[in-house]
Amino acid sequence: MSYSRDKQLKIMNEVVNFCFKIGMNDLNINFSCIDNIVKIVIEGECSNPPKDKLDKLDRILNTPRKEELEELYWSLVGDPQQEAEFEMIGVMVDHGEVEQDGNHVKISIYRDENRRKAKRK
Repeated sequence: MSYSRDKQLKIMNEVVNFCFKIGMNDLNINFSCIDNIVKIVIEGECSNPPKDKLDKLDRILNTPRKEELEELYWSLVGDPQQEAEFEMIGVMVDHGEVEQDGNHVKISIYRDENRRKAKRK
């Protein structure tokens, strides 16, 4: 498995952990990578969606990506007990969207793998 794929899976895992922590169930996960643009969509039901946590997730996912810190953050991500480490995901993705319609929550995450390749050249 490639190093990029490891990162993509870690990002997806961190967001799934978030979903479980806020009480989402009946999750549907869609993962696609087209032209090195990764899109992860996680949808599910939550009996009482916590607006404050969803808003915080939206802010985290839309933190400007910082490729220069990505390797450091990558090495730190992974402890499900550490909320601060979850926040590091924001600097590893390009942007995200958090949508809520009643009890239905949809989280979309985008990561452009071409950005790192372009910087290496």
